[in-house]
Amino acid sequence: MKYASLILGSILILLSGVATFNFVGESQNIQTKCVDSGRTLFYSQCAPCHEVFKNRTGPALAGADRRITKEMYYAIIANTPSAAKKYPYFRKQIEIYQVIMPAYPDMKREQIDCIIEFVKAAEKNPKLDFNPNPLKESAP
Repeated sequence: MKYASLILGSILILLSGVATFNFVGESQNIQTKCVDSGRTLFYSQCAPCHEVFKNRTGPALAGADRRITKEMYYAIIANTPSAAKKYPYFRKQIEIYQVIMPAYPDMKREQIDCIIEFVKAAEKNPKLDFNPNPLKESAP
């Protein structure tokens, strides 16, 4: 009986470790999917005016998560004129760039979060290939 309890306890410890490992792996997989989704959204919706590290028609997005809150991100993407009225930061950006960003009222918060995660991933490793279509090979 003593050994049965020891074996059962060991099995439970092992199973809890496996469950934790699977959860961590699953969490990383979800994060990777979000970054991939954010990359696709960035290149289809944001890249016409923004780059990660370079100002274009609009400001570079690197570091934006340190300059504005997620609520500000959601506001500017959903309704630019309204966000500019509410937040002086956006009024200043419009003054600097002399352009008003088009609104994307149908973009979900989860999609915006993934764009933010993509930009943060690009900041951490700018040498990564962030080609929006990684399966398509470049011509030599």
